[in-house]
Amino acid sequence: MINISMLLDGNTDEYGYKFIVKRDCCAWCAFKTANGFTRFLRSFGLKINPKFTQLHDMREAGRGRVITAMCHEKAVIDKYFWSLDEVPRDAVQYIDLCNGRYVNCYLLDSGDSVTEYRPNPNAKNVYIPYDYFLVSKMYG
Repeated sequence: MINISMLLDGNTDEYGYKFIVKRDCCAWCAFKTANGFTRFLRSFGLKINPKFTQLHDMREAGRGRVITAMCHEKAVIDKYFWSLDEVPRDAVQYIDLCNGRYVNCYLLDSGDSVTEYRPNPNAKNVYIPYDYFLVSKMYG
């Protein structure tokens, strides 16, 4: 299950994130910008389910408004790789965080599931970090 919290009214969490994504009740990822959040949804082929979307108005308590939502169910499978030979040829490259650094990762969408291939941080031939601040400005 994928749950999303979207903080409105200029509010963020303690780390500056406006969009917080949880998968199976555990923190998965977060975004500071709508651009980064939209890119994430598009990359994973996720769609917010309007049936399970709610606006919570907590302005009287001084906490602003929050939208909580769920995505249509789609299995996400995580795999680490040591060599590009382990990544299917039809997987799509994208840049994402892995072990705290932005690196080339790959996604393979099979319709009802998506497999995410991340480079093993110990595999120096495939774990090649980008400039963190430059990429975080682009993808938030």
